[in-house]
Amino acid sequence: LKPSTAFSYQANSAVRLGLIGCGNRGTTVSTSFSKNTTAQVVALADIFPDKLELGRGHFNQLNASLGRAPIDSKLLFHGPNAYEQLFNLKDVDLVQISTPPFFHVHHLEAAVAAGKHVYCEKPVGVDVVQAKHALEIAKRVKPTQSVDVGFQCRSAPPIAAIAEKIKAGAL
Repeated sequence: LKPSTAFSYQANSAVRLGLIGCGNRGTTVSTSFSKNTTAQVVALADIFPDKLELGRGHFNQLNASLGRAPIDSKLLFHGPNAYEQLFNLKDVDLVQISTPPFFHVHHLEAAVAAGKHVYCEKPVGVDVVQAKHALEIAKRVKPTQSVDVGFQCRSAPPIAAIAEKIKAGAL
């Protein structure tokens, strides 16, 4: 067998990412996903139409530079319920929640209920009530779903090296 047969084809293994929150942080993280993984940004949602258009222009240019298709205009959503429209798309595998923190728990709950894989920026909640709510949502995550929160800094090589030095008694 050819390796592509055993391990599937690249097009079949690409993760289709939907971004909610097209501001600086959301755009930066989704750009990193696009450049460093098989993920492709295919849908965008933002409460503000101007941020949505900036995101569309950025990701269309990025997708072109990576030999990928532009974002279909039918997969652009704005307004207070834009996230619901994005979460209901069958063509989105992973959603990235990069909205203001006070929306994170609400968006996380909707994404988990929709059966999406989720990457949520920190903090998950802005107070104890939201943090407890997030823990309840976590109990509803299906075994087929992946949910992650943006605490990756601790895994960055310089931070991990410092942590090892501390564990070894250097400090």
